[in-house]
Amino acid sequence: MARKSLGYTELEWTCPFCNGRNPGTVTICGNCGSPQPEDVEFHQPVKETLITDAEQVAEIESRGADIHCAYCGTRNPGDAITCSQCGAELTEGEQRESGQVLGAHQDKDVPDVKCPACGTMNPAEAPMCSQCGQNLAAPVTEAKPRPSATATVGKKQSGVPVLAIIGIALFGCIAIFLFMLLFRSEEVVGTVQSAEWERAVVIEALQDARYQDWESEIPDNATSIGRCEQRIHHTQPEPPQNADSREVCGTPYTVDTGSGFGEVVQDCRYEVFADYCEYTVLEWAALDTIVATGNDYAPYWPDVGVLEESQREGARNEDFIIIFSTDGDTVRYSPSSLESFTQFQPGSEWILELNALGGVIGVEPQ
Repeated sequence: MARKSLGYTELEWTCPFCNGRNPGTVTICGNCGSPQPEDVEFHQPVKETLITDAEQVAEIESRGADIHCAYCGTRNPGDAITCSQCGAELTEGEQRESGQVLGAHQDKDVPDVKCPACGTMNPAEAPMCSQCGQNLAAPVTEAKPRPSATATVGKKQSGVPVLAIIGIALFGCIAIFLFMLLFRSEEVVGTVQSAEWERAVVIEALQDARYQDWESEIPDNATSIGRCEQRIHHTQPEPPQNADSREVCGTPYTVDTGSGFGEVVQDCRYEVFADYCEYTVLEWAALDTIVATGNDYAPYWPDVGVLEESQREGARNEDFIIIFSTDGDTVRYSPSSLESFTQFQPGSEWILELNALGGVIGVEPQ
């Protein structure tokens, strides 16, 4: 997906000595005066405000991630050449990591907070009380204690109900029984009682066939093009050239640039539209079927007669049936070829292997 930038916002860092919140560009804690540590982590303020000043945005984009001086550890802008504290060249300095996703963009209004010292209401994003200067950083909540082993005593233990286990076992037994019954076979002696055959020839004609496809995929031999409508043809990460499209973007989120600022971005994709149309082509399709049947061993193909210019012979299909008598019952069997069909002469006896449903699964001469 394409990453779309919505702008920049100033991040915060929390002083490890007094828990005071400070703007991302400030290197000295405004609450206790402690220097920003080298391993400081930037985080999102409770409400992020996009920077609208064009010059400040251009500066953020050009400076890159901050560099810590290798000699005194001072934090310097990413485009600095020498350290602002000791004057050393920054070629040996360590550049801050960047590119970490901090979380969803927080642009919603949040309620004011009350100063724990004087009770004055302050904006939620304020690092300290406007009345008394008290640090307004939210206290760290203690982790909930793990429940003791005795806490579960007397509680009903969860598990699979006994009736459910019995039901599953019974279902499995029935399934195994049916499986064995279905694949059980037996052998019986069958006498050929009669034979049947059918041969059919399909007559095809050129007829209009209607289809739908993308306009660019319609074949050249289409006889007509009907109604078209715009549909999503595909999606792609970049905006298309000379094509109708719709931009679909996800939830904005903030990425640490390593400079005290965060870039608010969205992952976007582009749905590209194209015409999806109905069209007509001439195709060979079944018009009629000519059938010949018989009860002998000399099957023949039916005479299709004289066909029109727009007609032709299509598929040819044949079906052979042998009817056996077995102890007062009859069994039907379909040989796979004419050669096999002619072997089952009337009165001849065969060993038939039948499945549980009475179907013939094997035939051998008696």
